[in-house]
Amino acid sequence: MRILIPSIQTPFISGGAQLMTNGLKDALIKNGHEVDIVTITFKFYPEPYIEDLIEIWKKQDFNNFNGFHIDKVIVLQFPAYYVNHNNKILWLMHQHRAVYELYNEKFAIDSLKQLKEKVIQNDTTELSKISKRYSMCQNVSGRLKKYNDLDSIPVYHPPFGEENFYCEESYDYIFCPSRLETLKRQDLLIKAMQYTKSPIVAIIAGTGGQ
Repeated sequence: MRILIPSIQTPFISGGAQLMTNGLKDALIKNGHEVDIVTITFKFYPEPYIEDLIEIWKKQDFNNFNGFHIDKVIVLQFPAYYVNHNNKILWLMHQHRAVYELYNEKFAIDSLKQLKEKVIQNDTTELSKISKRYSMCQNVSGRLKKYNDLDSIPVYHPPFGEENFYCEESYDYIFCPSRLETLKRQDLLIKAMQYTKSPIVAIIAGTGGQ
């Protein structure tokens, strides 16, 4: 089966989204499919640029490429999930969070308010057309239901480097590597440490706004 994975690329920024996308590609190839990832660059502002990207992705027809029939498309994230295909499956990684749970009406400028309305309307309309809807976790499914009233089934992906995992006696620390941003919720780990009953410490590593 020939499968395409539409995706976005933010220059000089990489992380879990790229790991999940590449992991999906590798897993499909291991199972005998012909797979490729198609990307368009993405940036978080200005808002009119994001509105243009929505229209660009909605004009993309992934059913055929240069005589090659594409059997299936698996979409993961905004705005790549707007692409057109007759057999499209959603495995939702994330929507445009700036207009969802991270949106703050008090500090929102007019262009962001306009973008919020457009994104939510387009998400609700376009994602409702996909009959097979999955998400990367229960939390993402909860957001899709809360903001767009759409159901999805959580399907958890294996951790990166799972082949290197092993079971032995635990260490005396918890290691938490991540971007240091509020939405990554390292504060939950810090607060939880007061309830530990074992002599362990938390080690947090990363860079970011926090």
